[in-house]
Amino acid sequence: MKRTPWIVALGVLLATAAAAPPAQGQIWKKIKDKAKEKIEQKVEASSDTVMDKSLDVAANAVRCVVSDKACIKKAQNAGQQVVVTDKSGTPLPAAQQPAATADKAAPSSPNPGEGAWANYDFVPGERILYKEDFTNERVGNFPRRLEFVDGNAEVVTWNGGKWVRVGEDAIFAIPLPEVLPERFTIEFQITLPWWGFEMWGGPGDGDPKGRAYNGKYTYIMLGCCEVGLVTPRNGPKSTIDARPKFEDVLGDKSIDGHLFNVRIQGDGAYLKLYLEDKRLGNLPNATFLRGNKLYVYARSSRENPVMFGNISVNAGGTPMYEAIMQNGRFATQGILFDVDSDRIRPESTPTLNEIADMLKAHADLKILIEGHTDNTGDAAHNQTLSDGRAAAVKTYLSTKGGVDASRLSSQGFGATKPTKPNDTPEGRQANRRVELVKQ
Repeated sequence: MKRTPWIVALGVLLATAAAAPPAQGQIWKKIKDKAKEKIEQKVEASSDTVMDKSLDVAANAVRCVVSDKACIKKAQNAGQQVVVTDKSGTPLPAAQQPAATADKAAPSSPNPGEGAWANYDFVPGERILYKEDFTNERVGNFPRRLEFVDGNAEVVTWNGGKWVRVGEDAIFAIPLPEVLPERFTIEFQITLPWWGFEMWGGPGDGDPKGRAYNGKYTYIMLGCCEVGLVTPRNGPKSTIDARPKFEDVLGDKSIDGHLFNVRIQGDGAYLKLYLEDKRLGNLPNATFLRGNKLYVYARSSRENPVMFGNISVNAGGTPMYEAIMQNGRFATQGILFDVDSDRIRPESTPTLNEIADMLKAHADLKILIEGHTDNTGDAAHNQTLSDGRAAAVKTYLSTKGGVDASRLSSQGFGATKPTKPNDTPEGRQANRRVELVKQ
């Protein structure tokens, strides 16, 4: 084995320490302990080389408590990367981190309804079945809320959050509290493996290791060169060569280590797959198996491990107008905001347009737009934040949505009206919502 200079130097140092006279024992013991610590740090770093750059960036970032908007804005205006933390200083998950601001002159992300997002049509289901960002999982363990089947996977800290790292091939299942309904959505983030990633539905007593879906059921495929929806045995499929998409996003950079947003939308036999702001799979006659689990098969390597996280599985329910007429209100998970901000994210476009179309189709309907948060953070700050978010939705609908402003009102409630307990990821996600209330 080839020895690197730092190992040789430390080896000499340790040998010298071992031969030192007793009078110098305490001094050499300190040096020896320090040397041992350095070796352990180097060995640990060598096993995580894929993550080095991200960790270096995070180490040099400005750290701001999530409620300290002045700190966040000051750092962003200075072109610095920000890592937002909770009050104890623990970084929040990657999905809750603000966009990188290393280049002060870089253009901001588009607003809803602009650019490629204008034709984006993904709308998440409003009822949350499963939500996990691994915040409460111990590093080095396999996640307790996933079911291990085969291979090698563990929780790691990376990119400001916690992720499942697949160092080699792995198969695991996402358990659901009920059978996946006819209308559903799945969302997650992943660093795409060159050798492929697959997801399929199945019953709890299925044969995931034998990959029983190979019989007749449609599965989701992601990889270096082909992305889409596939039905085995020459069944219907909808896939594309994804390399032009990767080049559009990354330029000359490799996909290795780049975090992609993946979304799947099912409605009966209709299945759609989205990567970032593009729909890349569109299959009207899919046979995606509805069961009480989702199976994942990731083919990875130690040099370029798959990072997988921020998983949401939602059920679609009663259409918006019907729900408002039946229940007097409708809660949506489809309007998203920047971290600790009332700026609406561009992927909210389809939900906002759906609301605008409904209101224009029913001219006698007036609504109150309610903003709600979970109980994380300061109550007064959450109240202000929810007020601003509800008002931002009203502004979009009245300006870009073409809805008469006199039919709209807005109010924030902070964390005062939870629909679920805040002690689970699903509960907190359900409480972070916008509601439309009939007036």
